[in-house]
Amino acid sequence: DHSVEEAVQLRSQLDDQSHELQWTQDELATSIHSLDRVTTALRDTEAELDRERGTPGGSAPPAPTPSVPAPAASGSTSTCVTRLSEELRQARRDLASLQATRDVSTGRVVQLEGDIRRLREEVSQLNQNQATSASENSDLRT
Repeated sequence: DHSVEEAVQLRSQLDDQSHELQWTQDELATSIHSLDRVTTALRDTEAELDRERGTPGGSAPPAPTPSVPAPAASGSTSTCVTRLSEELRQARRDLASLQATRDVSTGRVVQLEGDIRRLREEVSQLNQNQATSASENSDLRT
């Protein structure tokens, strides 16, 4: 029967979409955890850079570019500020990458949830049609 084959196919699609949704949600959770970790590292590095530069609280001013050397009282402070500035730039790059991954995963989750909802509605409709057909066949036999 055609409707039975269609129902089996839809249920298979629904299972596949459900598995993909679970996988994507797991990836999203991992991305969010990584994003939180990088954000914390970024804040810690900014705070350490502020302390090294002697600026009170808040965000540190942009790190000096290599063409404009940082004024420093000692070589070790300059080296520390340079290292922290590079760590800060890397943390910001990591953060941007993780945010992009999170956004893609979130979009995919929304899409999969919509697909699953649509497939469930189709399966439900097929089940109703099968029940109606079975009832009509039963009525015709009697």
